[in-house]
Order: sequence, then C-alpha cells, then structure tokens
Amino acid sequence: MPTYTLLPGKIGSGGYSTVQRCTRDTDGAQFACKLLSKAHNKPGRIERELVAFRRASVSPHVAKLIDTTEDAHTHYLVQELCAGGTLHHAAVLLAPALHPCDERTAARVVRQVLLGLTDVQAAGVIHGDVKAANVLLTQRAPTAAALASDACGIKLCDFGASTLFDGVDADELVYVDELVGTPYFMAPEALAHNLTPKSDTWGVGCLCFQLLRRGRAPFEDADQPWQPRVRHIWQGVLHGEPAYRDEPGEPELSPAALDFMHLCLRKLAPARPSVRECLEHPWLRLDDDSPDAKSG
Repeated sequence: MPTYTLLPGKIGSGGYSTVQRCTRDTDGAQFACKLLSKAHNKPGRIERELVAFRRASVSPHVAKLIDTTEDAHTHYLVQELCAGGTLHHAAVLLAPALHPCDERTAARVVRQVLLGLTDVQAAGVIHGDVKAANVLLTQRAPTAAALASDACGIKLCDFGASTLFDGVDADELVYVDELVGTPYFMAPEALAHNLTPKSDTWGVGCLCFQLLRRGRAPFEDADQPWQPRVRHIWQGVLHGEPAYRDEPGEPELSPAALDFMHLCLRKLAPARPSVRECLEHPWLRLDDDSPDAKSG
C-alpha cells in the first residue's frame, strides 16, 4: 500500500474530523486526507462512512475515495483534491460582499448536486448532510460567472452523516441511532432519528436557499443570530416556514425558484419530490428564458 505524508495546516474540519492536504510518497501527487479520530468516532460510524464513500465514489459527481489507512488513533481517508475548495467559501461566505449568486448560476449548481445525489442514492446511500460546505469545486471560482462555467466541476463530499438503504425505494425510512447532520439543514424526520432518500431533497432545498439568499439558512434563530440556539432552529424546521422575504439588496425570487424550494422543503418527506424528480423541475432548465425561470 502506498504511504502518504500529511502537509501542515487544515483545509477543513467537522465535529470529530479534520481535513489536510497530503502527498503520495511514491510520486508526490497531492490529495485531500480526512482524519477520523478513533477516540471520538464509534467504530460502526466509521465503517458506515467508509462503505458509503466507496459506493458513492462510482459517480463522477463525487470527490473520489483514493485510499484508506489507519494507525492506533486515527483513520485516514485519502480522497480527490478539488482545487476550488468548498461551495460554502466560494458562493456563501464571499457572495454577500463580492458576487451574489444569481438564479441561473444557482440552478446550474443545484442541478450538478442533484445529479450527484441521484448517483449516490442509486448506489444505496443517503448522503444525510447536503449543504454548501459539503460541495467541492474542481476549479477556483472567484466570480459567479466562473462558478456558472462548465469548466468548474461540482462534486459532493463528506459521507460522515450518511446511511445505507436498498437503493430503490425513495420513500424508505431508515432508523439511525444518533442525530446526524448539521442542525440548520436537518430534515424534520431526521430529528426523530429517521432518514429517507428524500431527506437529501430537503438538503437541496436548504442549499438552494443558501445560494439565493446570501448564505442564510431557511430556518435560523432570528432573536439571537449571534449565538443561535439549536432548539429554536429545530422549532422552525418542525413548525415554521422559511423566510423567503427579500432582505435589503437581495433580488426578488422568480416564481419557479420559489416553487422549487417550496417542494423541496415540504415538512412530510413523502410529499417531497425525489432527487431524480427534482431534475425535471422547470427552474433547472438553464437555457429557459421564460419569465418563470429568469436568471435574477
């Protein structure tokens, strides 16, 4: 098995993991390496992530798993390095000041994510944590125009919150023994320890909202945004409605964009479209110049 050398500095981090660059000792090729602490991750959870990642890696829309290794304290997941970093950094953190994401660009991004999720679910995997921080760009995208370019590939990553299913039934409900995912983007059923393939549809709705509403999540703690309380976020997820209103400086959303998000963010999972059905929505017709699919 090849050996690798970790490079200093983190390029990402999660609850119980970090990501660093690494080089393969035999040829100097660079990759990303996710470090999973054995002390803070249950063995079953690590194994589930490995199985899910291996299954999902067949998709061209997923950052490929290259190799795995471990020592006494850590599992190492060596994976494809995407030069553009995360969509969260390119389109969410920078967007408010530099380049708000227009609808045409957002639709292209969402379509690529849906293609990836379609492949992932066909392989029997529910991603479970769809968000801008778990979407990678193959090239740097300093502007919205660059992000919209076909030259900038979009790939899913991070299967730490994933679970496995039969790969057929879009309404299959899978019990999970712990709450997984990110509070802002967890579907209502996930709060009851259940995941379904349509939980990923909810995540796509949240991602779309992030892109079109300058990084805001559909459900936030409006009374205490500087120190959000998880229970308030989850109250919104279970009982509230997304704040679709336009904030100062935000363009009015098209009826098609609003309809797409409404469908994805339905509270009851069976009422949501599957990720494959989402691809048929009129808003995702990138070359459609009709008023209902305007670019913003």
